[in-house]
Amino acid sequence: MFYLVYKITNTVNDKFYIGCHKTKVKDDGYMGSGILIKRAIEKYGVENFKKEILAECSSSEEMYAKEKELVVLCENSYNMKHGGDGGFDFINDNRINNRVNNCVLGGKHGGKAVHERKLGIHAEDWVRPEQKKKVSDSDLLASYEKHSNVSEALLAVGLARTGGARRRLLRLISR
Repeated sequence: MFYLVYKITNTVNDKFYIGCHKTKVKDDGYMGSGILIKRAIEKYGVENFKKEILAECSSSEEMYAKEKELVVLCENSYNMKHGGDGGFDFINDNRINNRVNNCVLGGKHGGKAVHERKLGIHAEDWVRPEQKKKVSDSDLLASYEKHSNVSEALLAVGLARTGGARRRLLRLISR
């Protein structure tokens, strides 16, 4: 098994993505799982990206530690969060958030009681759609530039960390 930390660079605009990948085949064509890097590859074409292996590690723990050391959140980075945790937690946080929102609103997963029992989170801790704050695109981008983290940027301007708010901010960032 290979535990790789890699850097993908957009040769058109020099933006980059640093990630890690566990694989049986070193050159398997994997080009990252981040939303922004995927959108960029779709926009510019995979032929305008180059991938380089920055480190080959001996375990998942070592790989995540190296990724955490190397990830830089800046204007030139496609990374959305500091490395070291893997992408799975971030993706599944969104799934849990969607499930929580459905529960709070009495959606397909049931009402408040089911929500609190199954997820262990109280409905009062989540912002409902009618409580959502109107925030301008420029304020949202300024918050992201200050915090360099999607979740922190949303919280700083008073928006719930829902899928819709995240998608809005990601669209603004990728412009």
